[in-house]
Amino acid sequence: ARNTAPPSGHARNTGVPSDHARSTAMWTHLGALLLDVGGLLTCGVSSLLLWIPPLVILNGPSGADPFVRRHARQSLNLAFTELIAAAVIAMAVSTTGGIGVLLAIPLALVIWIAATVFRILAATTANRGLPYHCPVAIPFLR
Repeated sequence: ARNTAPPSGHARNTGVPSDHARSTAMWTHLGALLLDVGGLLTCGVSSLLLWIPPLVILNGPSGADPFVRRHARQSLNLAFTELIAAAVIAMAVSTTGGIGVLLAIPLALVIWIAATVFRILAATTANRGLPYHCPVAIPFLR
């Protein structure tokens, strides 16, 4: 028997993502979330790798699905935005002779909490089969 499912991973003529597409899209966000939470245990080292899970999924076989691609791009955009914010905070701390640490720690905590909340929202939205737009992510990839 010939496989009649469309290559996009969506159910025929319904526009609803398949279970596989939904779970893969969810993992684009959860993979980055796990690394971000791991950053607390590794003094931020694993947080530098936030972009790897969505990039691997985007360039893998599941990345051909438009739903998965959309979520992977959103996850990458949030990862890049968070990394840029961390770099700006690090530069501010180093140029102010350490005085900037008083502002940097609370600011970094707020950024981390916001990114965590947005990743959880994105993962649950992906699992429901809906698109998600992160309001704070700079749209590097569209």
